[in-house]
Amino acid sequence: MTSYTDASGVKRSASAETLARVLTALGSPAGTEAQASASEVRLVEALSRRRVEPVTVAWAGTSASAALSIGGTDRGRVTWGLRLESGETRDGAFELSSLKSGAGHSAPGGGARRVMVPLPPGLPTGYHRLSLGHAGERFDSMLIVAPRRSYREPRAAAARAWGLFCPAYSLRSGRSWGVGDLSDVRELARWSGALGGRVVATLPLLACFLGEARGPCDPSPYAPISRVFWNELFVDPTRTAEFAGCEAAKRIASSSAFSREASRLRRGALVDYREAARLKRRVMEALARSFFDQGGERSESFRMFLGEKPSAREYAVFRGVTERRGEPWTDWPVAMRRRLVEGDADASAVRYHLYAQYAAWMELLATGAELKAAGGAMYLDLPVGASGVGFDAWKHGDLFAPCAAGAPPDPFFTSGQNWGFPPMHPWVCREDGYAYLRECLRSHMRHAEFLRLDHVMAFHRLFWVPEGMSPRDGAYVRYRDEEMYAVLCLESHRSRCRLIGENLGTVPPEVGRSLARHGLSGLYVAQYEMKEKSPALRRVPRECVASVNTHDMPPFASMWSGRDVGDRIALGMLDGARRKRELESRKRAKAALVARLRREGLLASGAAIAPVSRVRDALLRHLASSDAELVLINIEDLWLETEWQNVPGTTGEHPNWRRKLRLTLESIKSDAGLARLLGRIDAVRRESKSRGRRSRGARR
Repeated sequence: MTSYTDASGVKRSASAETLARVLTALGSPAGTEAQASASEVRLVEALSRRRVEPVTVAWAGTSASAALSIGGTDRGRVTWGLRLESGETRDGAFELSSLKSGAGHSAPGGGARRVMVPLPPGLPTGYHRLSLGHAGERFDSMLIVAPRRSYREPRAAAARAWGLFCPAYSLRSGRSWGVGDLSDVRELARWSGALGGRVVATLPLLACFLGEARGPCDPSPYAPISRVFWNELFVDPTRTAEFAGCEAAKRIASSSAFSREASRLRRGALVDYREAARLKRRVMEALARSFFDQGGERSESFRMFLGEKPSAREYAVFRGVTERRGEPWTDWPVAMRRRLVEGDADASAVRYHLYAQYAAWMELLATGAELKAAGGAMYLDLPVGASGVGFDAWKHGDLFAPCAAGAPPDPFFTSGQNWGFPPMHPWVCREDGYAYLRECLRSHMRHAEFLRLDHVMAFHRLFWVPEGMSPRDGAYVRYRDEEMYAVLCLESHRSRCRLIGENLGTVPPEVGRSLARHGLSGLYVAQYEMKEKSPALRRVPRECVASVNTHDMPPFASMWSGRDVGDRIALGMLDGARRKRELESRKRAKAALVARLRREGLLASGAAIAPVSRVRDALLRHLASSDAELVLINIEDLWLETEWQNVPGTTGEHPNWRRKLRLTLESIKSDAGLARLLGRIDAVRRESKSRGRRSRGARR
C-alpha cells in the first residue's frame, strides 16, 4: 500500500525507498528503474499463467462459484471436479458460452477474461480440492467451504461472563520452582470459579528460547520460536503421569540442594528464566529418560500426541541442534538450514524436547478438562508472529519475508513499533491453503474455549519495516482477508472455540466490519477509550471482551496517578517536553470519567477526583453491568499495582515479561477484601445477565 491513514486521521505516504525495499522483500526487486521493470515483467508473466486462484472461498448456505481465466476468444466446455475431505468426488461440465464473466485479477494482456464456474449447492464445510478443466488442461485450487460466522457458544453461560487475566509466569506459590506453571493457573481458576468467575486468561504459553542450555534466552511470549509448540517451563513435573514412578526425578526434586535453589528463585521479585529453566530441566530430563526407557513412546496417548503434532520430532531435533551449536539457525551451514537429521543433535536433548512437548500437551489437556468440568473456560492468546531465528521460521522459511512486522506511530507510541519478527508472505501462505495458519489455530483451539487473535488487523494488512529503517518509514502490505476469515470461521466451529480479535491501535473501519460480519468479538479497553469530553467512554458493545487495560498498558493505579507518563519519558517513549500537556490532558479525562460514573450512580459525589480504589471499583461495575460478552479483570488491578508487566518498544530498559505478582496465590486466596470485590462484580454480572434475558423476552 502506497499510503495509509494514521490514528490521528492524517494520510501518510510511503517513500519510494520504502516501497522499493518492501517490494524487494516480497521477491520483486525494485531498487532501480531496471529492476522494477524486470520485476513487473515477471509478475505479469506469472499472472498470465495463473488460470485459477490457489484458494477459493464458498460460504456455507450460499451459492458460490470459482473464477477461471481464459483467452478472450476461447470456446468449448469447462469441466469441474471436486474431491471432498471425506474422499467423495463430484464432477460436471458447463458450456463456456453459458458462464458469466467475473471481475478480479484476470490475467493481463492478450484479451484474457475471467468466467465464473458455478459450484454445486449444499457442499459440506471443509477443505476440498477443486479442479477446473478447459481445452485439455486442468487447474487446481483449494476450496474452503466455511460458515460465514465464527463459533459462538449457545449456552447461557456464554453471555455476560467474567474472568481474571494473569500472566502464567507471574504467579507465585509456595510449591512453584521460581516461575508460575499450569498447576498455579488451575489453582487460580478454582479460586475465581468459586467466586463466580468463568474464565481464566493468560499470555501466550508458547515455546521460547530459555537459555537453559547453550543458546539464547528470549522469554517474550509475543516472539515465540514456534506458534505450534508449547513452553515446557509451564509444566508442573510433579503432575506428569511419569513422576510417581520415577525415583530419579523424585530424588532430584526432594534433594536439599534443589529445594534451596527453588526457594531462592521463589523469593525473587523477577523471574530468572535461565535458572528456573535449568532447575526444572533436571527433573524433566530424568522423566524423559524414564519415559523412553519404559516404552512410553508406544503408548496410545503419545501416538495421539504425534498425530496432532506431526512435526514434533523435527522440532525436538531443531532444539537439540540449536543447543549443540549455541547459535541461531541463520548462522548454520547452508545444508542444515533446510534439513536436519537426528544425528545432528545430542540424542538426550532430542528425547528431552520431545518428551517436554508431550508433557506440556498432556497438562494443557488436563487443565482445559478440569476447567470445563467446573463450568469454566481457558482463554489463550495466539501472537501475530514468531521469532525469525525460531523453529517456525526455519521450517517454513519461504513463508516468511525478510522484513520486520510492526506498527506505525500513534498517540501512545509516538515513534512506532518494530516487533522484530518476520511477517508472512501474503502470496506464499496461499499456495498451500494456509496450512501453517490452520496448524497454529488447531494447536490452540485444542485446549481453549476462547482464543484471542493478537493484532487481528494482520488478516487484512500488516505494517512492514524494512531492515535498518525506522518504524516511521514502514509500509502496509495487504493480505487476502476473506480467505483467512474462512479458515478462522471453519476452525472455530470444528473446535467449538470463540474468537476474539485484538483490534486496538491504527485500525481501519473495514476491520471492525469484518469482525461483525464474521461474528468475532473485539476488545473494549476502558483506559484506551477514555476521552477528555463527555461521553468519557463510548458505549460498551455487545460482542466484545471488555477490560480496564491490557498487558501492554500501565496498570490502572499507575495511569490514574500519572506515574506512567514519567515512566514513558524515562524510557524514551515520550518527549519530556510533552509531560505537562500529557498530565493536563489526563486530568481532564479523569474528571470526565468521574462525572460519568457519578451520573450512573456508581460513584458517590464529593471531590472532583475521587480516590483511585473507588474509581476502580466503579469502573469495574460499569463494565460488569454492560452488555459485553466477557469482562476480563487484570488481577493486579485488584490491589492497585503500579508496575507494568510489559512496556512496548523496550527491551533491556524494562524487565518485560519477568515481574512476578506482588501477592502469592496463598495470600490472594485468603484475602477477604479481594473476594468481596470480585463477589460484587459477580453480582453485577448476574444482574446484567438477568436484565438481558428480560429484555430479549420483552422484544419477543
